[in-house]
Amino acid sequence: MRHWFPALLSFTLTLEAAPVASAEPADPISVEPLVGEGGRRTGRAVAELSALIGTGTVIHYSKRENNRSKFVYPPTWDGLKGKIRGGWEFDTNTFVVNSLGHVYDGVLYYQIGRSNGFGPLGSLGFSFGGSLLWEYVGEFTDRVSANDMIVTGVAGAVLGEGFHQTSLLVERSGLPQPVKLPLSILFDPIRKLNEWWDAKPRPIDR
Repeated sequence: MRHWFPALLSFTLTLEAAPVASAEPADPISVEPLVGEGGRRTGRAVAELSALIGTGTVIHYSKRENNRSKFVYPPTWDGLKGKIRGGWEFDTNTFVVNSLGHVYDGVLYYQIGRSNGFGPLGSLGFSFGGSLLWEYVGEFTDRVSANDMIVTGVAGAVLGEGFHQTSLLVERSGLPQPVKLPLSILFDPIRKLNEWWDAKPRPIDR
């Protein structure tokens, strides 16, 4: 069971790169001309995902006393082998952690892909890949949580795409700028961060 997530990541990224037959899209959001340079920024996407996971890891282990009961594997090579062989479990964290915190993490992982030029399928790979990285690296000493893997990957992608499109819709609306900008940041903070970094809109309006 533990081998199918890497296969899923490879599959979604392959589909993302595959050519698609031309068709007239009906969605007005997807037909607006793209702005800025084309192409994906894979390196930056991986760097952003790593930075996000790294920050979460520091926070997780800074609360070592609170999380000590979950520490099962030592931070060693033997600990990693034990973690891989130990399989997954359904954890019993609180509703806030499992159903809100992990979902929002998945949204950010997904939006890292979208804001760096990947479409929905490629960004799905980021939401599952980020979840996999967190479970095996961020929470290195803990057992892998099956429910966290599913919730972070699936719910994060579903809500991440919805929030991404909502952010674009807000920017195209007639709302005043003092309202439009904070709402757009609220729904898709990674995209707005990358636009600020690039000093221009990225070609992800699709």
